[in-house]
Amino acid sequence: MHSDNSVDVTVIIPSHNRSHLVWEAINSCLDQKGLALEILVVDDASTDSTPQMLKNIGLPEVRVILLEKNHGCGGYGRNIGLSNARGRYIKFLDSDDILEPGTLLKEYRAAIEHNADMVMSGWGVIDEKKLIIDVPIRTYEPPQPEQVLEAIMGLRKNPYTAAVLYRHEYISDMEWDCSLATIDDFDWFCRTALKGGKLIAIKELSYWWRVRPGSIITSQTNTFFDRVKQKDRLYNTIERLLVERGQLTDKSKDLLAQQYYMGLRAFGRFNFSKFQQILSHILELSPGFRPTVRSEYNPLIRFAFRMFGIKATLLLYVFIRRGMDIFHPRHGEFSYFDKAGTKGVLLNSENPKRPAL
Repeated sequence: MHSDNSVDVTVIIPSHNRSHLVWEAINSCLDQKGLALEILVVDDASTDSTPQMLKNIGLPEVRVILLEKNHGCGGYGRNIGLSNARGRYIKFLDSDDILEPGTLLKEYRAAIEHNADMVMSGWGVIDEKKLIIDVPIRTYEPPQPEQVLEAIMGLRKNPYTAAVLYRHEYISDMEWDCSLATIDDFDWFCRTALKGGKLIAIKELSYWWRVRPGSIITSQTNTFFDRVKQKDRLYNTIERLLVERGQLTDKSKDLLAQQYYMGLRAFGRFNFSKFQQILSHILELSPGFRPTVRSEYNPLIRFAFRMFGIKATLLLYVFIRRGMDIFHPRHGEFSYFDKAGTKGVLLNSENPKRPAL
Protein backbone atom coordinates (compact mmCIF):
# COMPACT_ATOMS: atom_id res chain seq x y z
CA MET A 1 0.00 0.00 0.00
CA HIS A 2 1.29 3.47 -0.91
CA SER A 3 1.56 6.24 1.63
CA ASP A 4 -1.40 8.55 2.24
CA ASN A 5 -0.55 12.23 2.65
CA SER A 6 -3.27 12.51 5.30
CA VAL A 7 -1.24 10.24 7.62
CA ASP A 8 2.06 11.65 8.83
CA VAL A 9 3.48 8.58 10.60
CA THR A 10 2.52 4.92 10.83
CA VAL A 11 3.81 3.09 13.90
CA ILE A 12 4.01 -0.65 13.20
CA ILE A 13 3.76 -2.93 16.26
CA PRO A 14 4.13 -6.71 15.81
CA SER A 15 2.71 -8.66 18.73
CA HIS A 16 2.35 -12.19 20.07
CA ASN A 17 0.95 -13.15 23.48
CA ARG A 18 1.71 -9.83 25.14
CA SER A 19 -1.73 -8.63 26.14
CA HIS A 20 -0.30 -7.22 29.37
CA LEU A 21 2.25 -5.09 27.51
CA VAL A 22 0.99 -4.29 24.02
CA TRP A 23 -1.57 -1.78 25.30
CA GLU A 24 1.24 0.10 27.03
CA ALA A 25 3.13 0.25 23.72
CA ILE A 26 -0.01 1.48 21.95
CA ASN A 27 -0.67 4.05 24.66
CA SER A 28 2.87 5.42 24.31
CA CYS A 29 2.00 6.07 20.66
CA LEU A 30 -1.30 7.76 21.56
CA ASP A 31 0.74 10.10 23.78
CA GLN A 32 2.42 11.47 20.64
CA LYS A 33 0.58 14.71 19.89
CA GLY A 34 0.67 17.18 17.02
CA LEU A 35 0.68 14.84 14.02
CA ALA A 36 -1.69 12.60 12.11
CA LEU A 37 -0.84 9.15 13.44
CA GLU A 38 -1.71 5.61 12.41
CA ILE A 39 -0.95 2.80 14.87
CA LEU A 40 -0.88 -0.51 13.01
CA VAL A 41 -0.79 -3.58 15.28
CA VAL A 42 -0.09 -6.92 13.60
CA ASP A 43 -0.90 -9.79 15.94
CA ASP A 44 0.85 -13.06 15.09
CA ALA A 45 -1.96 -15.47 16.08
CA SER A 46 -1.80 -14.85 19.82
CA THR A 47 -3.37 -17.49 22.03
CA ASP A 48 -3.85 -15.23 25.05
CA SER A 49 -6.30 -12.34 25.38
CA THR A 50 -4.41 -10.08 22.97
CA PRO A 51 -6.74 -10.48 19.94
CA GLN A 52 -9.86 -9.67 21.97
CA MET A 53 -8.16 -6.74 23.68
CA LEU A 54 -7.13 -5.34 20.28
CA LYS A 55 -10.66 -5.76 18.89
CA ASN A 56 -12.06 -3.81 21.84
CA ILE A 57 -9.80 -0.75 21.46
CA GLY A 58 -12.17 1.00 19.05
CA LEU A 59 -9.97 4.05 18.34
CA PRO A 60 -9.74 5.45 14.80
CA GLU A 61 -5.95 5.83 15.07
CA VAL A 62 -5.50 2.12 15.81
CA ARG A 63 -5.72 -0.44 13.01
CA VAL A 64 -5.43 -4.13 13.82
CA ILE A 65 -4.40 -7.03 11.60
CA LEU A 66 -5.00 -10.46 13.14
CA LEU A 67 -2.96 -13.23 11.53
CA GLU A 68 -4.54 -16.67 11.67
CA LYS A 69 -1.25 -18.60 11.67
CA ASN A 70 1.74 -17.96 13.91
CA HIS A 71 4.98 -17.29 12.07
CA GLY A 72 7.26 -17.05 15.11
CA CYS A 73 9.02 -13.97 13.81
CA GLY A 74 8.51 -10.29 14.57
CA GLY A 75 9.92 -9.47 11.15
CA TYR A 76 6.99 -11.19 9.45
CA GLY A 77 4.54 -8.91 11.26
CA ARG A 78 6.63 -5.87 10.39
CA ASN A 79 6.59 -6.87 6.72
CA ILE A 80 2.80 -7.23 6.82
CA GLY A 81 2.54 -3.87 8.56
CA LEU A 82 4.81 -2.19 6.04
CA SER A 83 2.73 -3.46 3.11
CA ASN A 84 -0.43 -2.03 4.75
CA ALA A 85 0.96 1.21 6.19
CA ARG A 86 -0.43 4.54 4.97
CA GLY A 87 1.92 7.00 6.67
CA ARG A 88 4.48 9.19 4.90
CA TYR A 89 6.97 8.02 7.51
CA ILE A 90 7.29 4.71 9.33
CA LYS A 91 8.23 3.87 12.91
CA PHE A 92 8.73 0.29 14.13
CA LEU A 93 7.96 -0.49 17.77
CA ASP A 94 8.15 -3.82 19.61
CA SER A 95 5.06 -4.68 21.64
CA ASP A 96 6.93 -4.65 24.96
CA ASP A 97 8.71 -1.32 24.40
CA ILE A 98 7.53 2.29 24.66
CA LEU A 99 8.05 5.63 22.95
CA GLU A 100 9.05 8.73 24.87
CA PRO A 101 6.19 11.27 24.84
CA GLY A 102 6.55 14.14 22.39
CA THR A 103 9.61 12.98 20.48
CA LEU A 104 7.86 11.46 17.46
CA LEU A 105 6.74 14.95 16.42
CA LYS A 106 10.33 16.19 16.76
CA GLU A 107 11.58 13.35 14.57
CA TYR A 108 8.88 14.02 11.98
CA ARG A 109 9.58 17.75 11.86
CA ALA A 110 13.29 17.07 11.46
CA ALA A 111 12.56 14.63 8.63
CA ILE A 112 10.42 17.22 6.81
CA GLU A 113 12.83 20.10 7.41
CA HIS A 114 15.87 18.18 6.13
CA ASN A 115 14.04 16.02 3.55
CA ALA A 116 15.57 13.00 5.31
CA ASP A 117 15.11 9.32 4.53
CA MET A 118 16.14 8.26 8.04
CA VAL A 119 16.05 10.22 11.30
CA MET A 120 18.11 8.62 14.07
CA SER A 121 17.46 9.52 17.71
CA GLY A 122 18.55 8.38 21.16
CA TRP A 123 17.27 5.40 23.12
CA GLY A 124 17.42 3.99 26.62
CA VAL A 125 17.17 0.69 28.45
CA ILE A 126 14.52 -0.14 31.07
CA ASP A 127 13.22 -3.27 32.76
CA GLU A 128 9.67 -4.64 32.92
CA LYS A 129 8.74 -2.23 35.72
CA LYS A 130 10.01 0.82 33.81
CA LEU A 131 13.14 0.95 35.92
CA ILE A 132 16.30 2.12 34.25
CA ILE A 133 18.57 -0.90 33.96
CA ASP A 134 21.56 -0.73 36.31
CA VAL A 135 24.27 -0.73 33.66
CA PRO A 136 27.18 1.71 33.18
CA ILE A 137 25.45 3.41 30.23
CA ARG A 138 21.67 3.63 30.34
CA THR A 139 20.93 5.93 27.42
CA TYR A 140 22.61 6.14 24.04
CA GLU A 141 23.14 8.92 21.54
CA PRO A 142 22.66 8.18 17.85
CA PRO A 143 25.75 8.16 15.66
CA GLN A 144 26.19 11.11 13.34
CA PRO A 145 25.62 10.24 9.65
CA GLU A 146 29.36 10.19 8.96
CA GLN A 147 29.80 7.74 11.86
CA VAL A 148 27.18 5.21 10.77
CA LEU A 149 29.66 2.88 9.08
CA GLU A 150 31.81 2.92 12.23
CA ALA A 151 28.70 2.04 14.27
CA ILE A 152 27.86 -0.83 11.95
CA MET A 153 31.43 -2.09 12.27
CA GLY A 154 31.18 -2.13 16.06
CA LEU A 155 33.13 1.02 16.93
CA ARG A 156 30.03 2.89 18.08
CA LYS A 157 26.57 2.02 19.40
CA ASN A 158 23.86 1.55 16.80
CA PRO A 159 20.38 3.02 17.11
CA TYR A 160 17.73 0.46 17.92
CA THR A 161 15.03 -0.07 15.32
CA ALA A 162 12.41 2.06 17.05
CA ALA A 163 14.93 4.89 17.48
CA VAL A 164 14.78 5.53 13.72
CA LEU A 165 12.03 7.20 11.69
CA TYR A 166 11.97 6.04 8.05
CA ARG A 167 10.55 7.69 4.96
CA HIS A 168 7.95 5.24 3.67
CA GLU A 169 9.05 5.45 0.04
CA TYR A 170 12.66 4.81 1.06
CA ILE A 171 11.91 1.36 2.55
CA SER A 172 8.81 0.33 0.58
CA ASP A 173 10.81 -2.13 -1.57
CA MET A 174 12.52 -3.79 1.42
CA GLU A 175 11.63 -6.67 3.73
CA TRP A 176 12.75 -7.83 7.14
CA ASP A 177 14.78 -11.05 7.14
CA CYS A 178 12.72 -13.52 9.20
CA SER A 179 15.54 -16.08 9.28
CA LEU A 180 17.61 -13.88 11.62
CA ALA A 181 16.08 -14.64 15.00
CA THR A 182 18.06 -12.32 17.27
CA ILE A 183 19.75 -9.75 15.03
CA ASP A 184 17.03 -9.01 12.49
CA ASP A 185 16.84 -5.40 13.73
CA PHE A 186 20.59 -4.90 13.28
CA ASP A 187 20.40 -6.42 9.81
CA TRP A 188 17.51 -4.09 8.93
CA PHE A 189 19.35 -1.01 10.17
CA CYS A 190 22.52 -1.93 8.27
CA ARG A 191 20.70 -2.48 4.99
CA THR A 192 18.66 0.71 5.28
CA ALA A 193 21.57 2.86 6.46
CA LEU A 194 23.85 1.62 3.65
CA LYS A 195 21.19 2.02 0.98
CA GLY A 196 22.37 5.50 0.10
CA GLY A 197 19.62 7.74 1.46
CA LYS A 198 19.88 10.94 3.45
CA LEU A 199 20.48 10.27 7.15
CA ILE A 200 20.29 12.78 9.98
CA ALA A 201 20.66 12.47 13.76
CA ILE A 202 18.81 14.46 16.41
CA LYS A 203 19.71 14.71 20.06
CA GLU A 204 16.40 13.52 21.43
CA LEU A 205 15.65 10.36 23.39
CA SER A 206 12.72 8.77 21.59
CA TYR A 207 12.58 5.13 22.61
CA TRP A 208 12.78 2.90 25.68
CA TRP A 209 13.88 -0.69 25.05
CA ARG A 210 12.54 -3.01 27.73
CA VAL A 211 14.73 -5.97 28.73
CA ARG A 212 12.69 -8.51 30.64
CA PRO A 213 12.54 -12.25 31.36
CA GLY A 214 11.17 -14.00 28.29
CA SER A 215 12.33 -11.39 25.77
CA ILE A 216 14.66 -12.45 22.97
CA ILE A 217 17.70 -10.86 24.58
CA THR A 218 17.23 -12.92 27.74
CA SER A 219 16.06 -16.15 26.15
CA GLN A 220 18.17 -19.27 25.84
CA THR A 221 16.55 -20.64 22.70
CA ASN A 222 19.47 -19.58 20.53
CA THR A 223 22.91 -20.99 21.16
CA PHE A 224 26.05 -18.96 20.85
CA PHE A 225 26.91 -20.70 17.58
CA ASP A 226 23.50 -19.85 16.11
CA ARG A 227 24.24 -16.18 16.71
CA VAL A 228 27.76 -16.50 15.33
CA LYS A 229 26.40 -17.95 12.07
CA GLN A 230 23.79 -15.22 11.79
CA LYS A 231 26.33 -12.49 12.41
CA ASP A 232 28.74 -13.93 9.83
CA ARG A 233 25.95 -13.95 7.27
CA LEU A 234 25.01 -10.38 8.16
CA TYR A 235 28.55 -9.07 7.67
CA ASN A 236 28.70 -10.87 4.34
CA THR A 237 25.68 -8.76 3.37
CA ILE A 238 27.37 -5.60 4.67
CA GLU A 239 30.51 -6.37 2.68
CA ARG A 240 28.46 -6.87 -0.49
CA LEU A 241 26.67 -3.54 0.05
CA LEU A 242 29.99 -1.75 0.59
CA VAL A 243 31.35 -3.23 -2.62
CA GLU A 244 28.23 -2.15 -4.53
CA ARG A 245 28.55 1.42 -3.21
CA GLY A 246 32.32 1.64 -3.70
CA GLN A 247 32.90 2.03 0.04
CA LEU A 248 35.13 -0.99 0.64
CA THR A 249 38.17 1.00 1.74
CA ASP A 250 41.27 -0.35 3.49
CA LYS A 251 39.79 0.82 6.80
CA SER A 252 36.44 -0.91 6.19
CA LYS A 253 38.27 -4.06 5.08
CA ASP A 254 40.17 -4.20 8.37
CA LEU A 255 36.99 -3.54 10.37
CA LEU A 256 35.22 -6.31 8.48
CA ALA A 257 38.14 -8.65 9.18
CA GLN A 258 37.84 -7.87 12.90
CA GLN A 259 34.12 -8.68 12.83
CA TYR A 260 34.66 -11.94 10.92
CA TYR A 261 37.38 -12.91 13.39
CA MET A 262 35.06 -12.63 16.40
CA GLY A 263 33.20 -15.76 15.29
CA LEU A 264 36.19 -17.57 13.83
CA ARG A 265 37.09 -19.74 16.81
CA ALA A 266 33.47 -20.90 17.11
CA PHE A 267 33.55 -22.02 13.48
CA GLY A 268 36.81 -23.81 14.21
CA ARG A 269 35.03 -25.84 16.88
CA PHE A 270 31.84 -26.67 14.98
CA ASN A 271 32.47 -26.23 11.23
CA PHE A 272 36.12 -26.61 10.26
CA SER A 273 35.67 -26.11 6.50
CA LYS A 274 33.84 -22.82 7.14
CA PHE A 275 36.61 -21.89 9.58
CA GLN A 276 39.22 -22.33 6.85
CA GLN A 277 37.14 -20.33 4.38
CA ILE A 278 36.66 -17.40 6.78
CA LEU A 279 40.31 -17.36 7.84
CA SER A 280 41.41 -17.16 4.20
CA HIS A 281 38.96 -14.33 3.58
CA ILE A 282 40.17 -12.42 6.65
CA LEU A 283 43.73 -12.57 5.35
CA GLU A 284 42.54 -11.46 1.90
CA LEU A 285 40.84 -8.43 3.40
CA SER A 286 43.73 -7.62 5.74
CA PRO A 287 47.00 -9.44 4.86
CA GLY A 288 48.74 -8.25 8.03
CA PHE A 289 45.72 -8.93 10.21
CA ARG A 290 46.04 -8.80 13.98
CA PRO A 291 42.95 -8.91 16.20
CA THR A 292 42.32 -5.97 18.51
CA VAL A 293 41.56 -6.28 22.21
CA ARG A 294 37.90 -5.81 21.25
CA SER A 295 37.84 -8.74 18.83
CA GLU A 296 40.15 -11.04 20.83
CA TYR A 297 39.66 -10.73 24.57
CA ASN A 298 42.13 -13.50 25.48
CA PRO A 299 45.62 -11.99 26.04
CA LEU A 300 47.29 -15.43 25.81
CA ILE A 301 45.95 -15.93 22.30
CA ARG A 302 47.04 -12.43 21.27
CA PHE A 303 50.51 -13.21 22.64
CA ALA A 304 50.59 -16.51 20.74
CA PHE A 305 49.74 -14.67 17.52
CA ARG A 306 52.84 -12.53 17.96
CA MET A 307 55.00 -15.56 18.71
CA PHE A 308 53.71 -18.20 16.26
CA GLY A 309 51.50 -16.39 13.75
CA ILE A 310 47.74 -16.42 13.32
CA LYS A 311 47.37 -19.65 11.35
CA ALA A 312 49.51 -21.84 13.61
CA THR A 313 47.92 -20.44 16.77
CA LEU A 314 44.35 -20.89 15.57
CA LEU A 315 44.95 -24.41 14.28
CA LEU A 316 46.44 -25.38 17.64
CA TYR A 317 43.50 -23.79 19.45
CA VAL A 318 40.99 -25.63 17.24
CA PHE A 319 42.77 -28.96 17.77
CA ILE A 320 42.71 -28.54 21.57
CA ARG A 321 39.18 -27.18 21.74
CA ARG A 322 37.63 -29.82 19.51
CA GLY A 323 39.27 -32.44 21.69
CA MET A 324 37.74 -30.83 24.78
CA ASP A 325 34.31 -30.78 23.11
CA ILE A 326 34.52 -34.53 22.53
CA PHE A 327 34.72 -35.10 26.28
CA HIS A 328 32.45 -32.18 27.22
CA PRO A 329 29.92 -31.86 24.37
CA ARG A 330 27.69 -29.46 26.27
CA HIS A 331 30.35 -26.76 25.82
CA GLY A 332 28.87 -26.12 22.39
CA GLU A 333 25.36 -25.52 23.67
CA PHE A 334 25.74 -22.61 26.06
CA SER A 335 23.61 -19.53 25.53
CA TYR A 336 25.15 -16.28 24.38
CA PHE A 337 22.96 -14.11 26.59
CA ASP A 338 23.01 -13.44 30.30
CA LYS A 339 19.99 -12.03 32.09
CA ALA A 340 20.08 -8.30 32.59
CA GLY A 341 19.98 -6.71 36.03
CA THR A 342 16.85 -5.05 37.32
CA LYS A 343 18.08 -2.43 39.80
CA GLY A 344 17.39 1.17 38.90
CA VAL A 345 15.42 4.35 39.47
CA LEU A 346 11.65 4.42 39.05
CA LEU A 347 10.49 6.55 36.11
CA ASN A 348 7.62 8.90 36.87
CA SER A 349 5.52 9.18 33.71
CA GLU A 350 4.26 12.68 34.63
CA ASN A 351 7.58 14.13 35.75
CA PRO A 352 10.27 11.70 34.54
CA LYS A 353 13.77 12.09 35.91
CA ARG A 354 15.75 10.51 33.14
CA PRO A 355 19.46 10.81 32.49
CA ALA A 356 20.30 13.35 29.81
CA LEU A 357 21.87 12.23 26.57
